[in-house]
Amino acid sequence: MDNQKLFVRRTTSTETEEGLQQSNINVFIYESVEFAWTYFSEIMNEEEWKKLLETGEGFYKVKGEGYDNYIFIETRKVSI
Repeated sequence: MDNQKLFVRRTTSTETEEGLQQSNINVFIYESVEFAWTYFSEIMNEEEWKKLLETGEGFYKVKGEGYDNYIFIETRKVSI
């Protein structure tokens, strides 16, 4: 029997108040959708999470002290 995992590609672009920008791309494979939620619950609510899983992508803005993070997340359930 296949074990279904969640593949996530997260692109983060950070912009400071001074106009500096930095971007990075991270790829993760989580053991389960429920386990992945523990990491993403800090930047979105449960309704947004369900929509992300349904559509396979989402765009989020997270404000920090002196910077903004623009986060594009792509998801796909995979059987390994």
